[in-house]
Amino acid sequence: MADGATADALYREARSRCQQGLIAEGIDLVRRALALDPTQARFHTLLGMALSSAGRHAEALESFEQAIALGAADAHGSRADALVALGRLAEAVESFDRALAQDPSSVADWCNRGAALVDLSRFAEAADSFARATALAPDFAEAHYNHGNALAKLARHVDAIASYDRALALKPDYVDALNNRANALNQLGRLPEALAGVEAALAVAPEHNGALVTRSVLLRKLRRPADAIASCERALVLKPDDTDALTVRADLLTDLERFAEAISTLDRIIALKPEDVAAKWNKSLICLGLGRFQEGWPLYEHRWAGAKGLVPRGYAQPRWNGGRVDGTLMIWGEQGLGDEILHARHLGRENDAVVRQAAFLGERHEAAGLDQAADRMMPAHQRLETGNLARNARLRLIVQRKLSVLDRRAQFLLQRPLLA
Repeated sequence: MADGATADALYREARSRCQQGLIAEGIDLVRRALALDPTQARFHTLLGMALSSAGRHAEALESFEQAIALGAADAHGSRADALVALGRLAEAVESFDRALAQDPSSVADWCNRGAALVDLSRFAEAADSFARATALAPDFAEAHYNHGNALAKLARHVDAIASYDRALALKPDYVDALNNRANALNQLGRLPEALAGVEAALAVAPEHNGALVTRSVLLRKLRRPADAIASCERALVLKPDDTDALTVRADLLTDLERFAEAISTLDRIIALKPEDVAAKWNKSLICLGLGRFQEGWPLYEHRWAGAKGLVPRGYAQPRWNGGRVDGTLMIWGEQGLGDEILHARHLGRENDAVVRQAAFLGERHEAAGLDQAADRMMPAHQRLETGNLARNARLRLIVQRKLSVLDRRAQFLLQRPLLA
């Protein structure tokens, strides 16, 4: 193009190059156009779109903001896309809102807004956003699929299945929809239907990693461990570092009492995702069951880091270190009533003074304050010996059953060498 070309001619040529996939050339041409006339909002918008295509999202964002400052209201959606790429999701949603205020019929903006809201865990808003998209474009299978995903996150599994069905009616070989529909059926306990659905997904795409993992989960629940392991191993051949597949594998190996392999698998997960507290907690349970207490107890503390959904108490008093207590020992329940009863037994009746000092503090409801929880403290011997006689008989039966199970487990472990 001649050096004397007008800014508008440069812009048209830049747009043509971008449409041909010649992004770098398009960027160069539109920059030349802007050098001649920086007041054209459409020039900035095109540059932003070209930079986004090149993965240069921070620069693209600057261009879209220049375009908006010059009056390009239609650039808000593109600005939002750049913010999503930069991980600035809350700002992106606000920008999508501004775009949709200008053009409420934009299916792309409703869908992209929904995706950003899912990433923000704002699932109800995401579902509404995808619902708007499906109303505008009822033949858009991807919108129905994503609507189903948002509904599944809200545990609205029946509604999610209906959305997946609409997506599949439009696109019968939609493998992700088949797989996620199977996951929703699994959540509803409809395991044979779920397995049939995931088999249909694998018939279309035999190497679909997610479907292989889903199949493993379902086969485990259907008590087909050998088939479940085989499906899991196929998934790991395709994607060796898939932590979802590794987690299912560890669960299956634990079920089969192949503890050394289970621990090795959990160690792989921890190496890949050091922040995965669930893997550390699951490893702790195996170690404790095998008598490897030095490993198990420190890992068991990860139940407070989110592995079990527990919230640490904010008490000022130090935690008990196992030594002698000259005062009151406060013990709170975290494992459920049966375990509280079982462990209360080990406080020992031979030192009644210590037992009478001990107190159980039950799980607090979210709405209850510390003072209300403290009012519910009761000495351990009273918790076990007062109240309805029939209830106490049932509690003793629970304790006896738990002890007999533990005794059998201890005998079993003694019959085989402990893992090193």
